[in-house]
Formats: sequence, C-alpha cells, structure tokens
Amino acid sequence: LGVNITREIIEERRRGGPYESLPDFLLRIHHRDMNKKSLESLVKAGALDSFGHKRRSQLIGNLEEMLKFNQAAKKMATTTQGGLFGNSVPSSSLQFKEVEDIGTRQILDWEKELLGLYLTDHPFNPYKEHEKVKKLSISIAKAREEPLERGRSRRIVVAGVINSIQKIPTKNGDPMLFVSLEDTSDSIEALVFSDLLAESREVWQEGKAIITRGRMSAKNGEAKFVCEEVRELTL
Repeated sequence: LGVNITREIIEERRRGGPYESLPDFLLRIHHRDMNKKSLESLVKAGALDSFGHKRRSQLIGNLEEMLKFNQAAKKMATTTQGGLFGNSVPSSSLQFKEVEDIGTRQILDWEKELLGLYLTDHPFNPYKEHEKVKKLSISIAKAREEPLERGRSRRIVVAGVINSIQKIPTKNGDPMLFVSLEDTSDSIEALVFSDLLAESREVWQEGKAIITRGRMSAKNGEAKFVCEEVRELTL
C-alpha cells in the first residue's frame, strides 16, 4: 500500500470523520492511487473488516465492482452535475456477486505477507493441543532461553509452523536448509543438514506444522536450532 493513498485515507478521515460503511469509504476517497492493487491490499490485510463484511473472500471477488463504484464517485465529484447535487452516487448501486469462501489459512497467509505478522489467528493454534506437542515440546521462546555450554545445549523438542525455507550448499557441496520456524510465542531459524534432509525431504514445505528434536546452538552470535529429528504434525 503506497504512502500517498495511505496519507489520503487518514487525512479524509480527519476531515470528514470516521468512515461509516464500505460505500462511504469508496465515495470519499478520490485519490488516483485508489486502484486494484491498493484496494486488494486493504482487503487482504483486514483494513475493511470493520465495515461488517466478515468474508474477505467476498470483497476480493468483487474488487472490480468496488472500483467501478469508486470511479463513478470520482467522476461525479469532478462534474458540474456532481457539484450541484452533492457529489453522490447511490450506495445501493454497489452490488456484490456471490463468491466461494476461502479457508482461514489463506487469510492468515495474506496477513503474514502484507503485515509481517498473523493478526486474526495463528496457524499453529490448532496444533497446540496435539498430544506430542503438549507432552514432548517446549515453546520456541523457552528454547531461546536454553543455556549454551561449549556451543551446544541439551537436546530439546520444539514445534511450529514453517514460514520460509532457504536452501543453500555447504562447503562440501551438500544441500542444507535454513528454515524459519514459528509458534505462538516466537520464531527461530532452524538448520537442517543434508543427512536429515535426505530422509525427511517431503516434510520441509512452507506452511507445514512440524515437531523437531535437536539442540540450540549459538551460530555467529545468534541462537539457532539444529534439527536432528523431525516429524510432520497432522490434526
């Protein structure tokens, strides 16, 4: 979302008061940067949730209708007729078509992509009551507090959702992974070396929930988790 359209939305709210509805919002923003990209970003991030449209998928599926409504308001505001009759487009002219709903995970992925964090929920929440997670693992936040003795700590178990994966070759040319693993308490970079990768390649995919045994290690002065065993978590 660009700086200019963000500033215009805030300034218009200061001038005219809070936006009362989605049509009210679309009627009042006449900036040239109110386009499909900016509107889509607002929807995906949840910025329009307070207008009562509980399903973001419906808004995403009706972006063209929302833009047409907004463009009609812009056009009327710049015409003589618009100036004489209140620069208004009937709210009833904003009609939505039915759109198939999407899963919660897609909404969370949008939030993570656009905001850098999960806002309405966390994808690991459904796994917190998993028997193995409750019985075997500690939170990533607690794992970060593990004392490092001679560069290695005791073996511990953590669980979380894979946010991102970077594959790089080692000095020997073997593949290894740098994995961003996150639970509801914190996140950490997990290192997966070639021997473990060879026997668990199908597990390492973005969005999957895993439980892994390993050790904390202070690599380059920063806490890392070195994976030794791993299993995918399923509900």
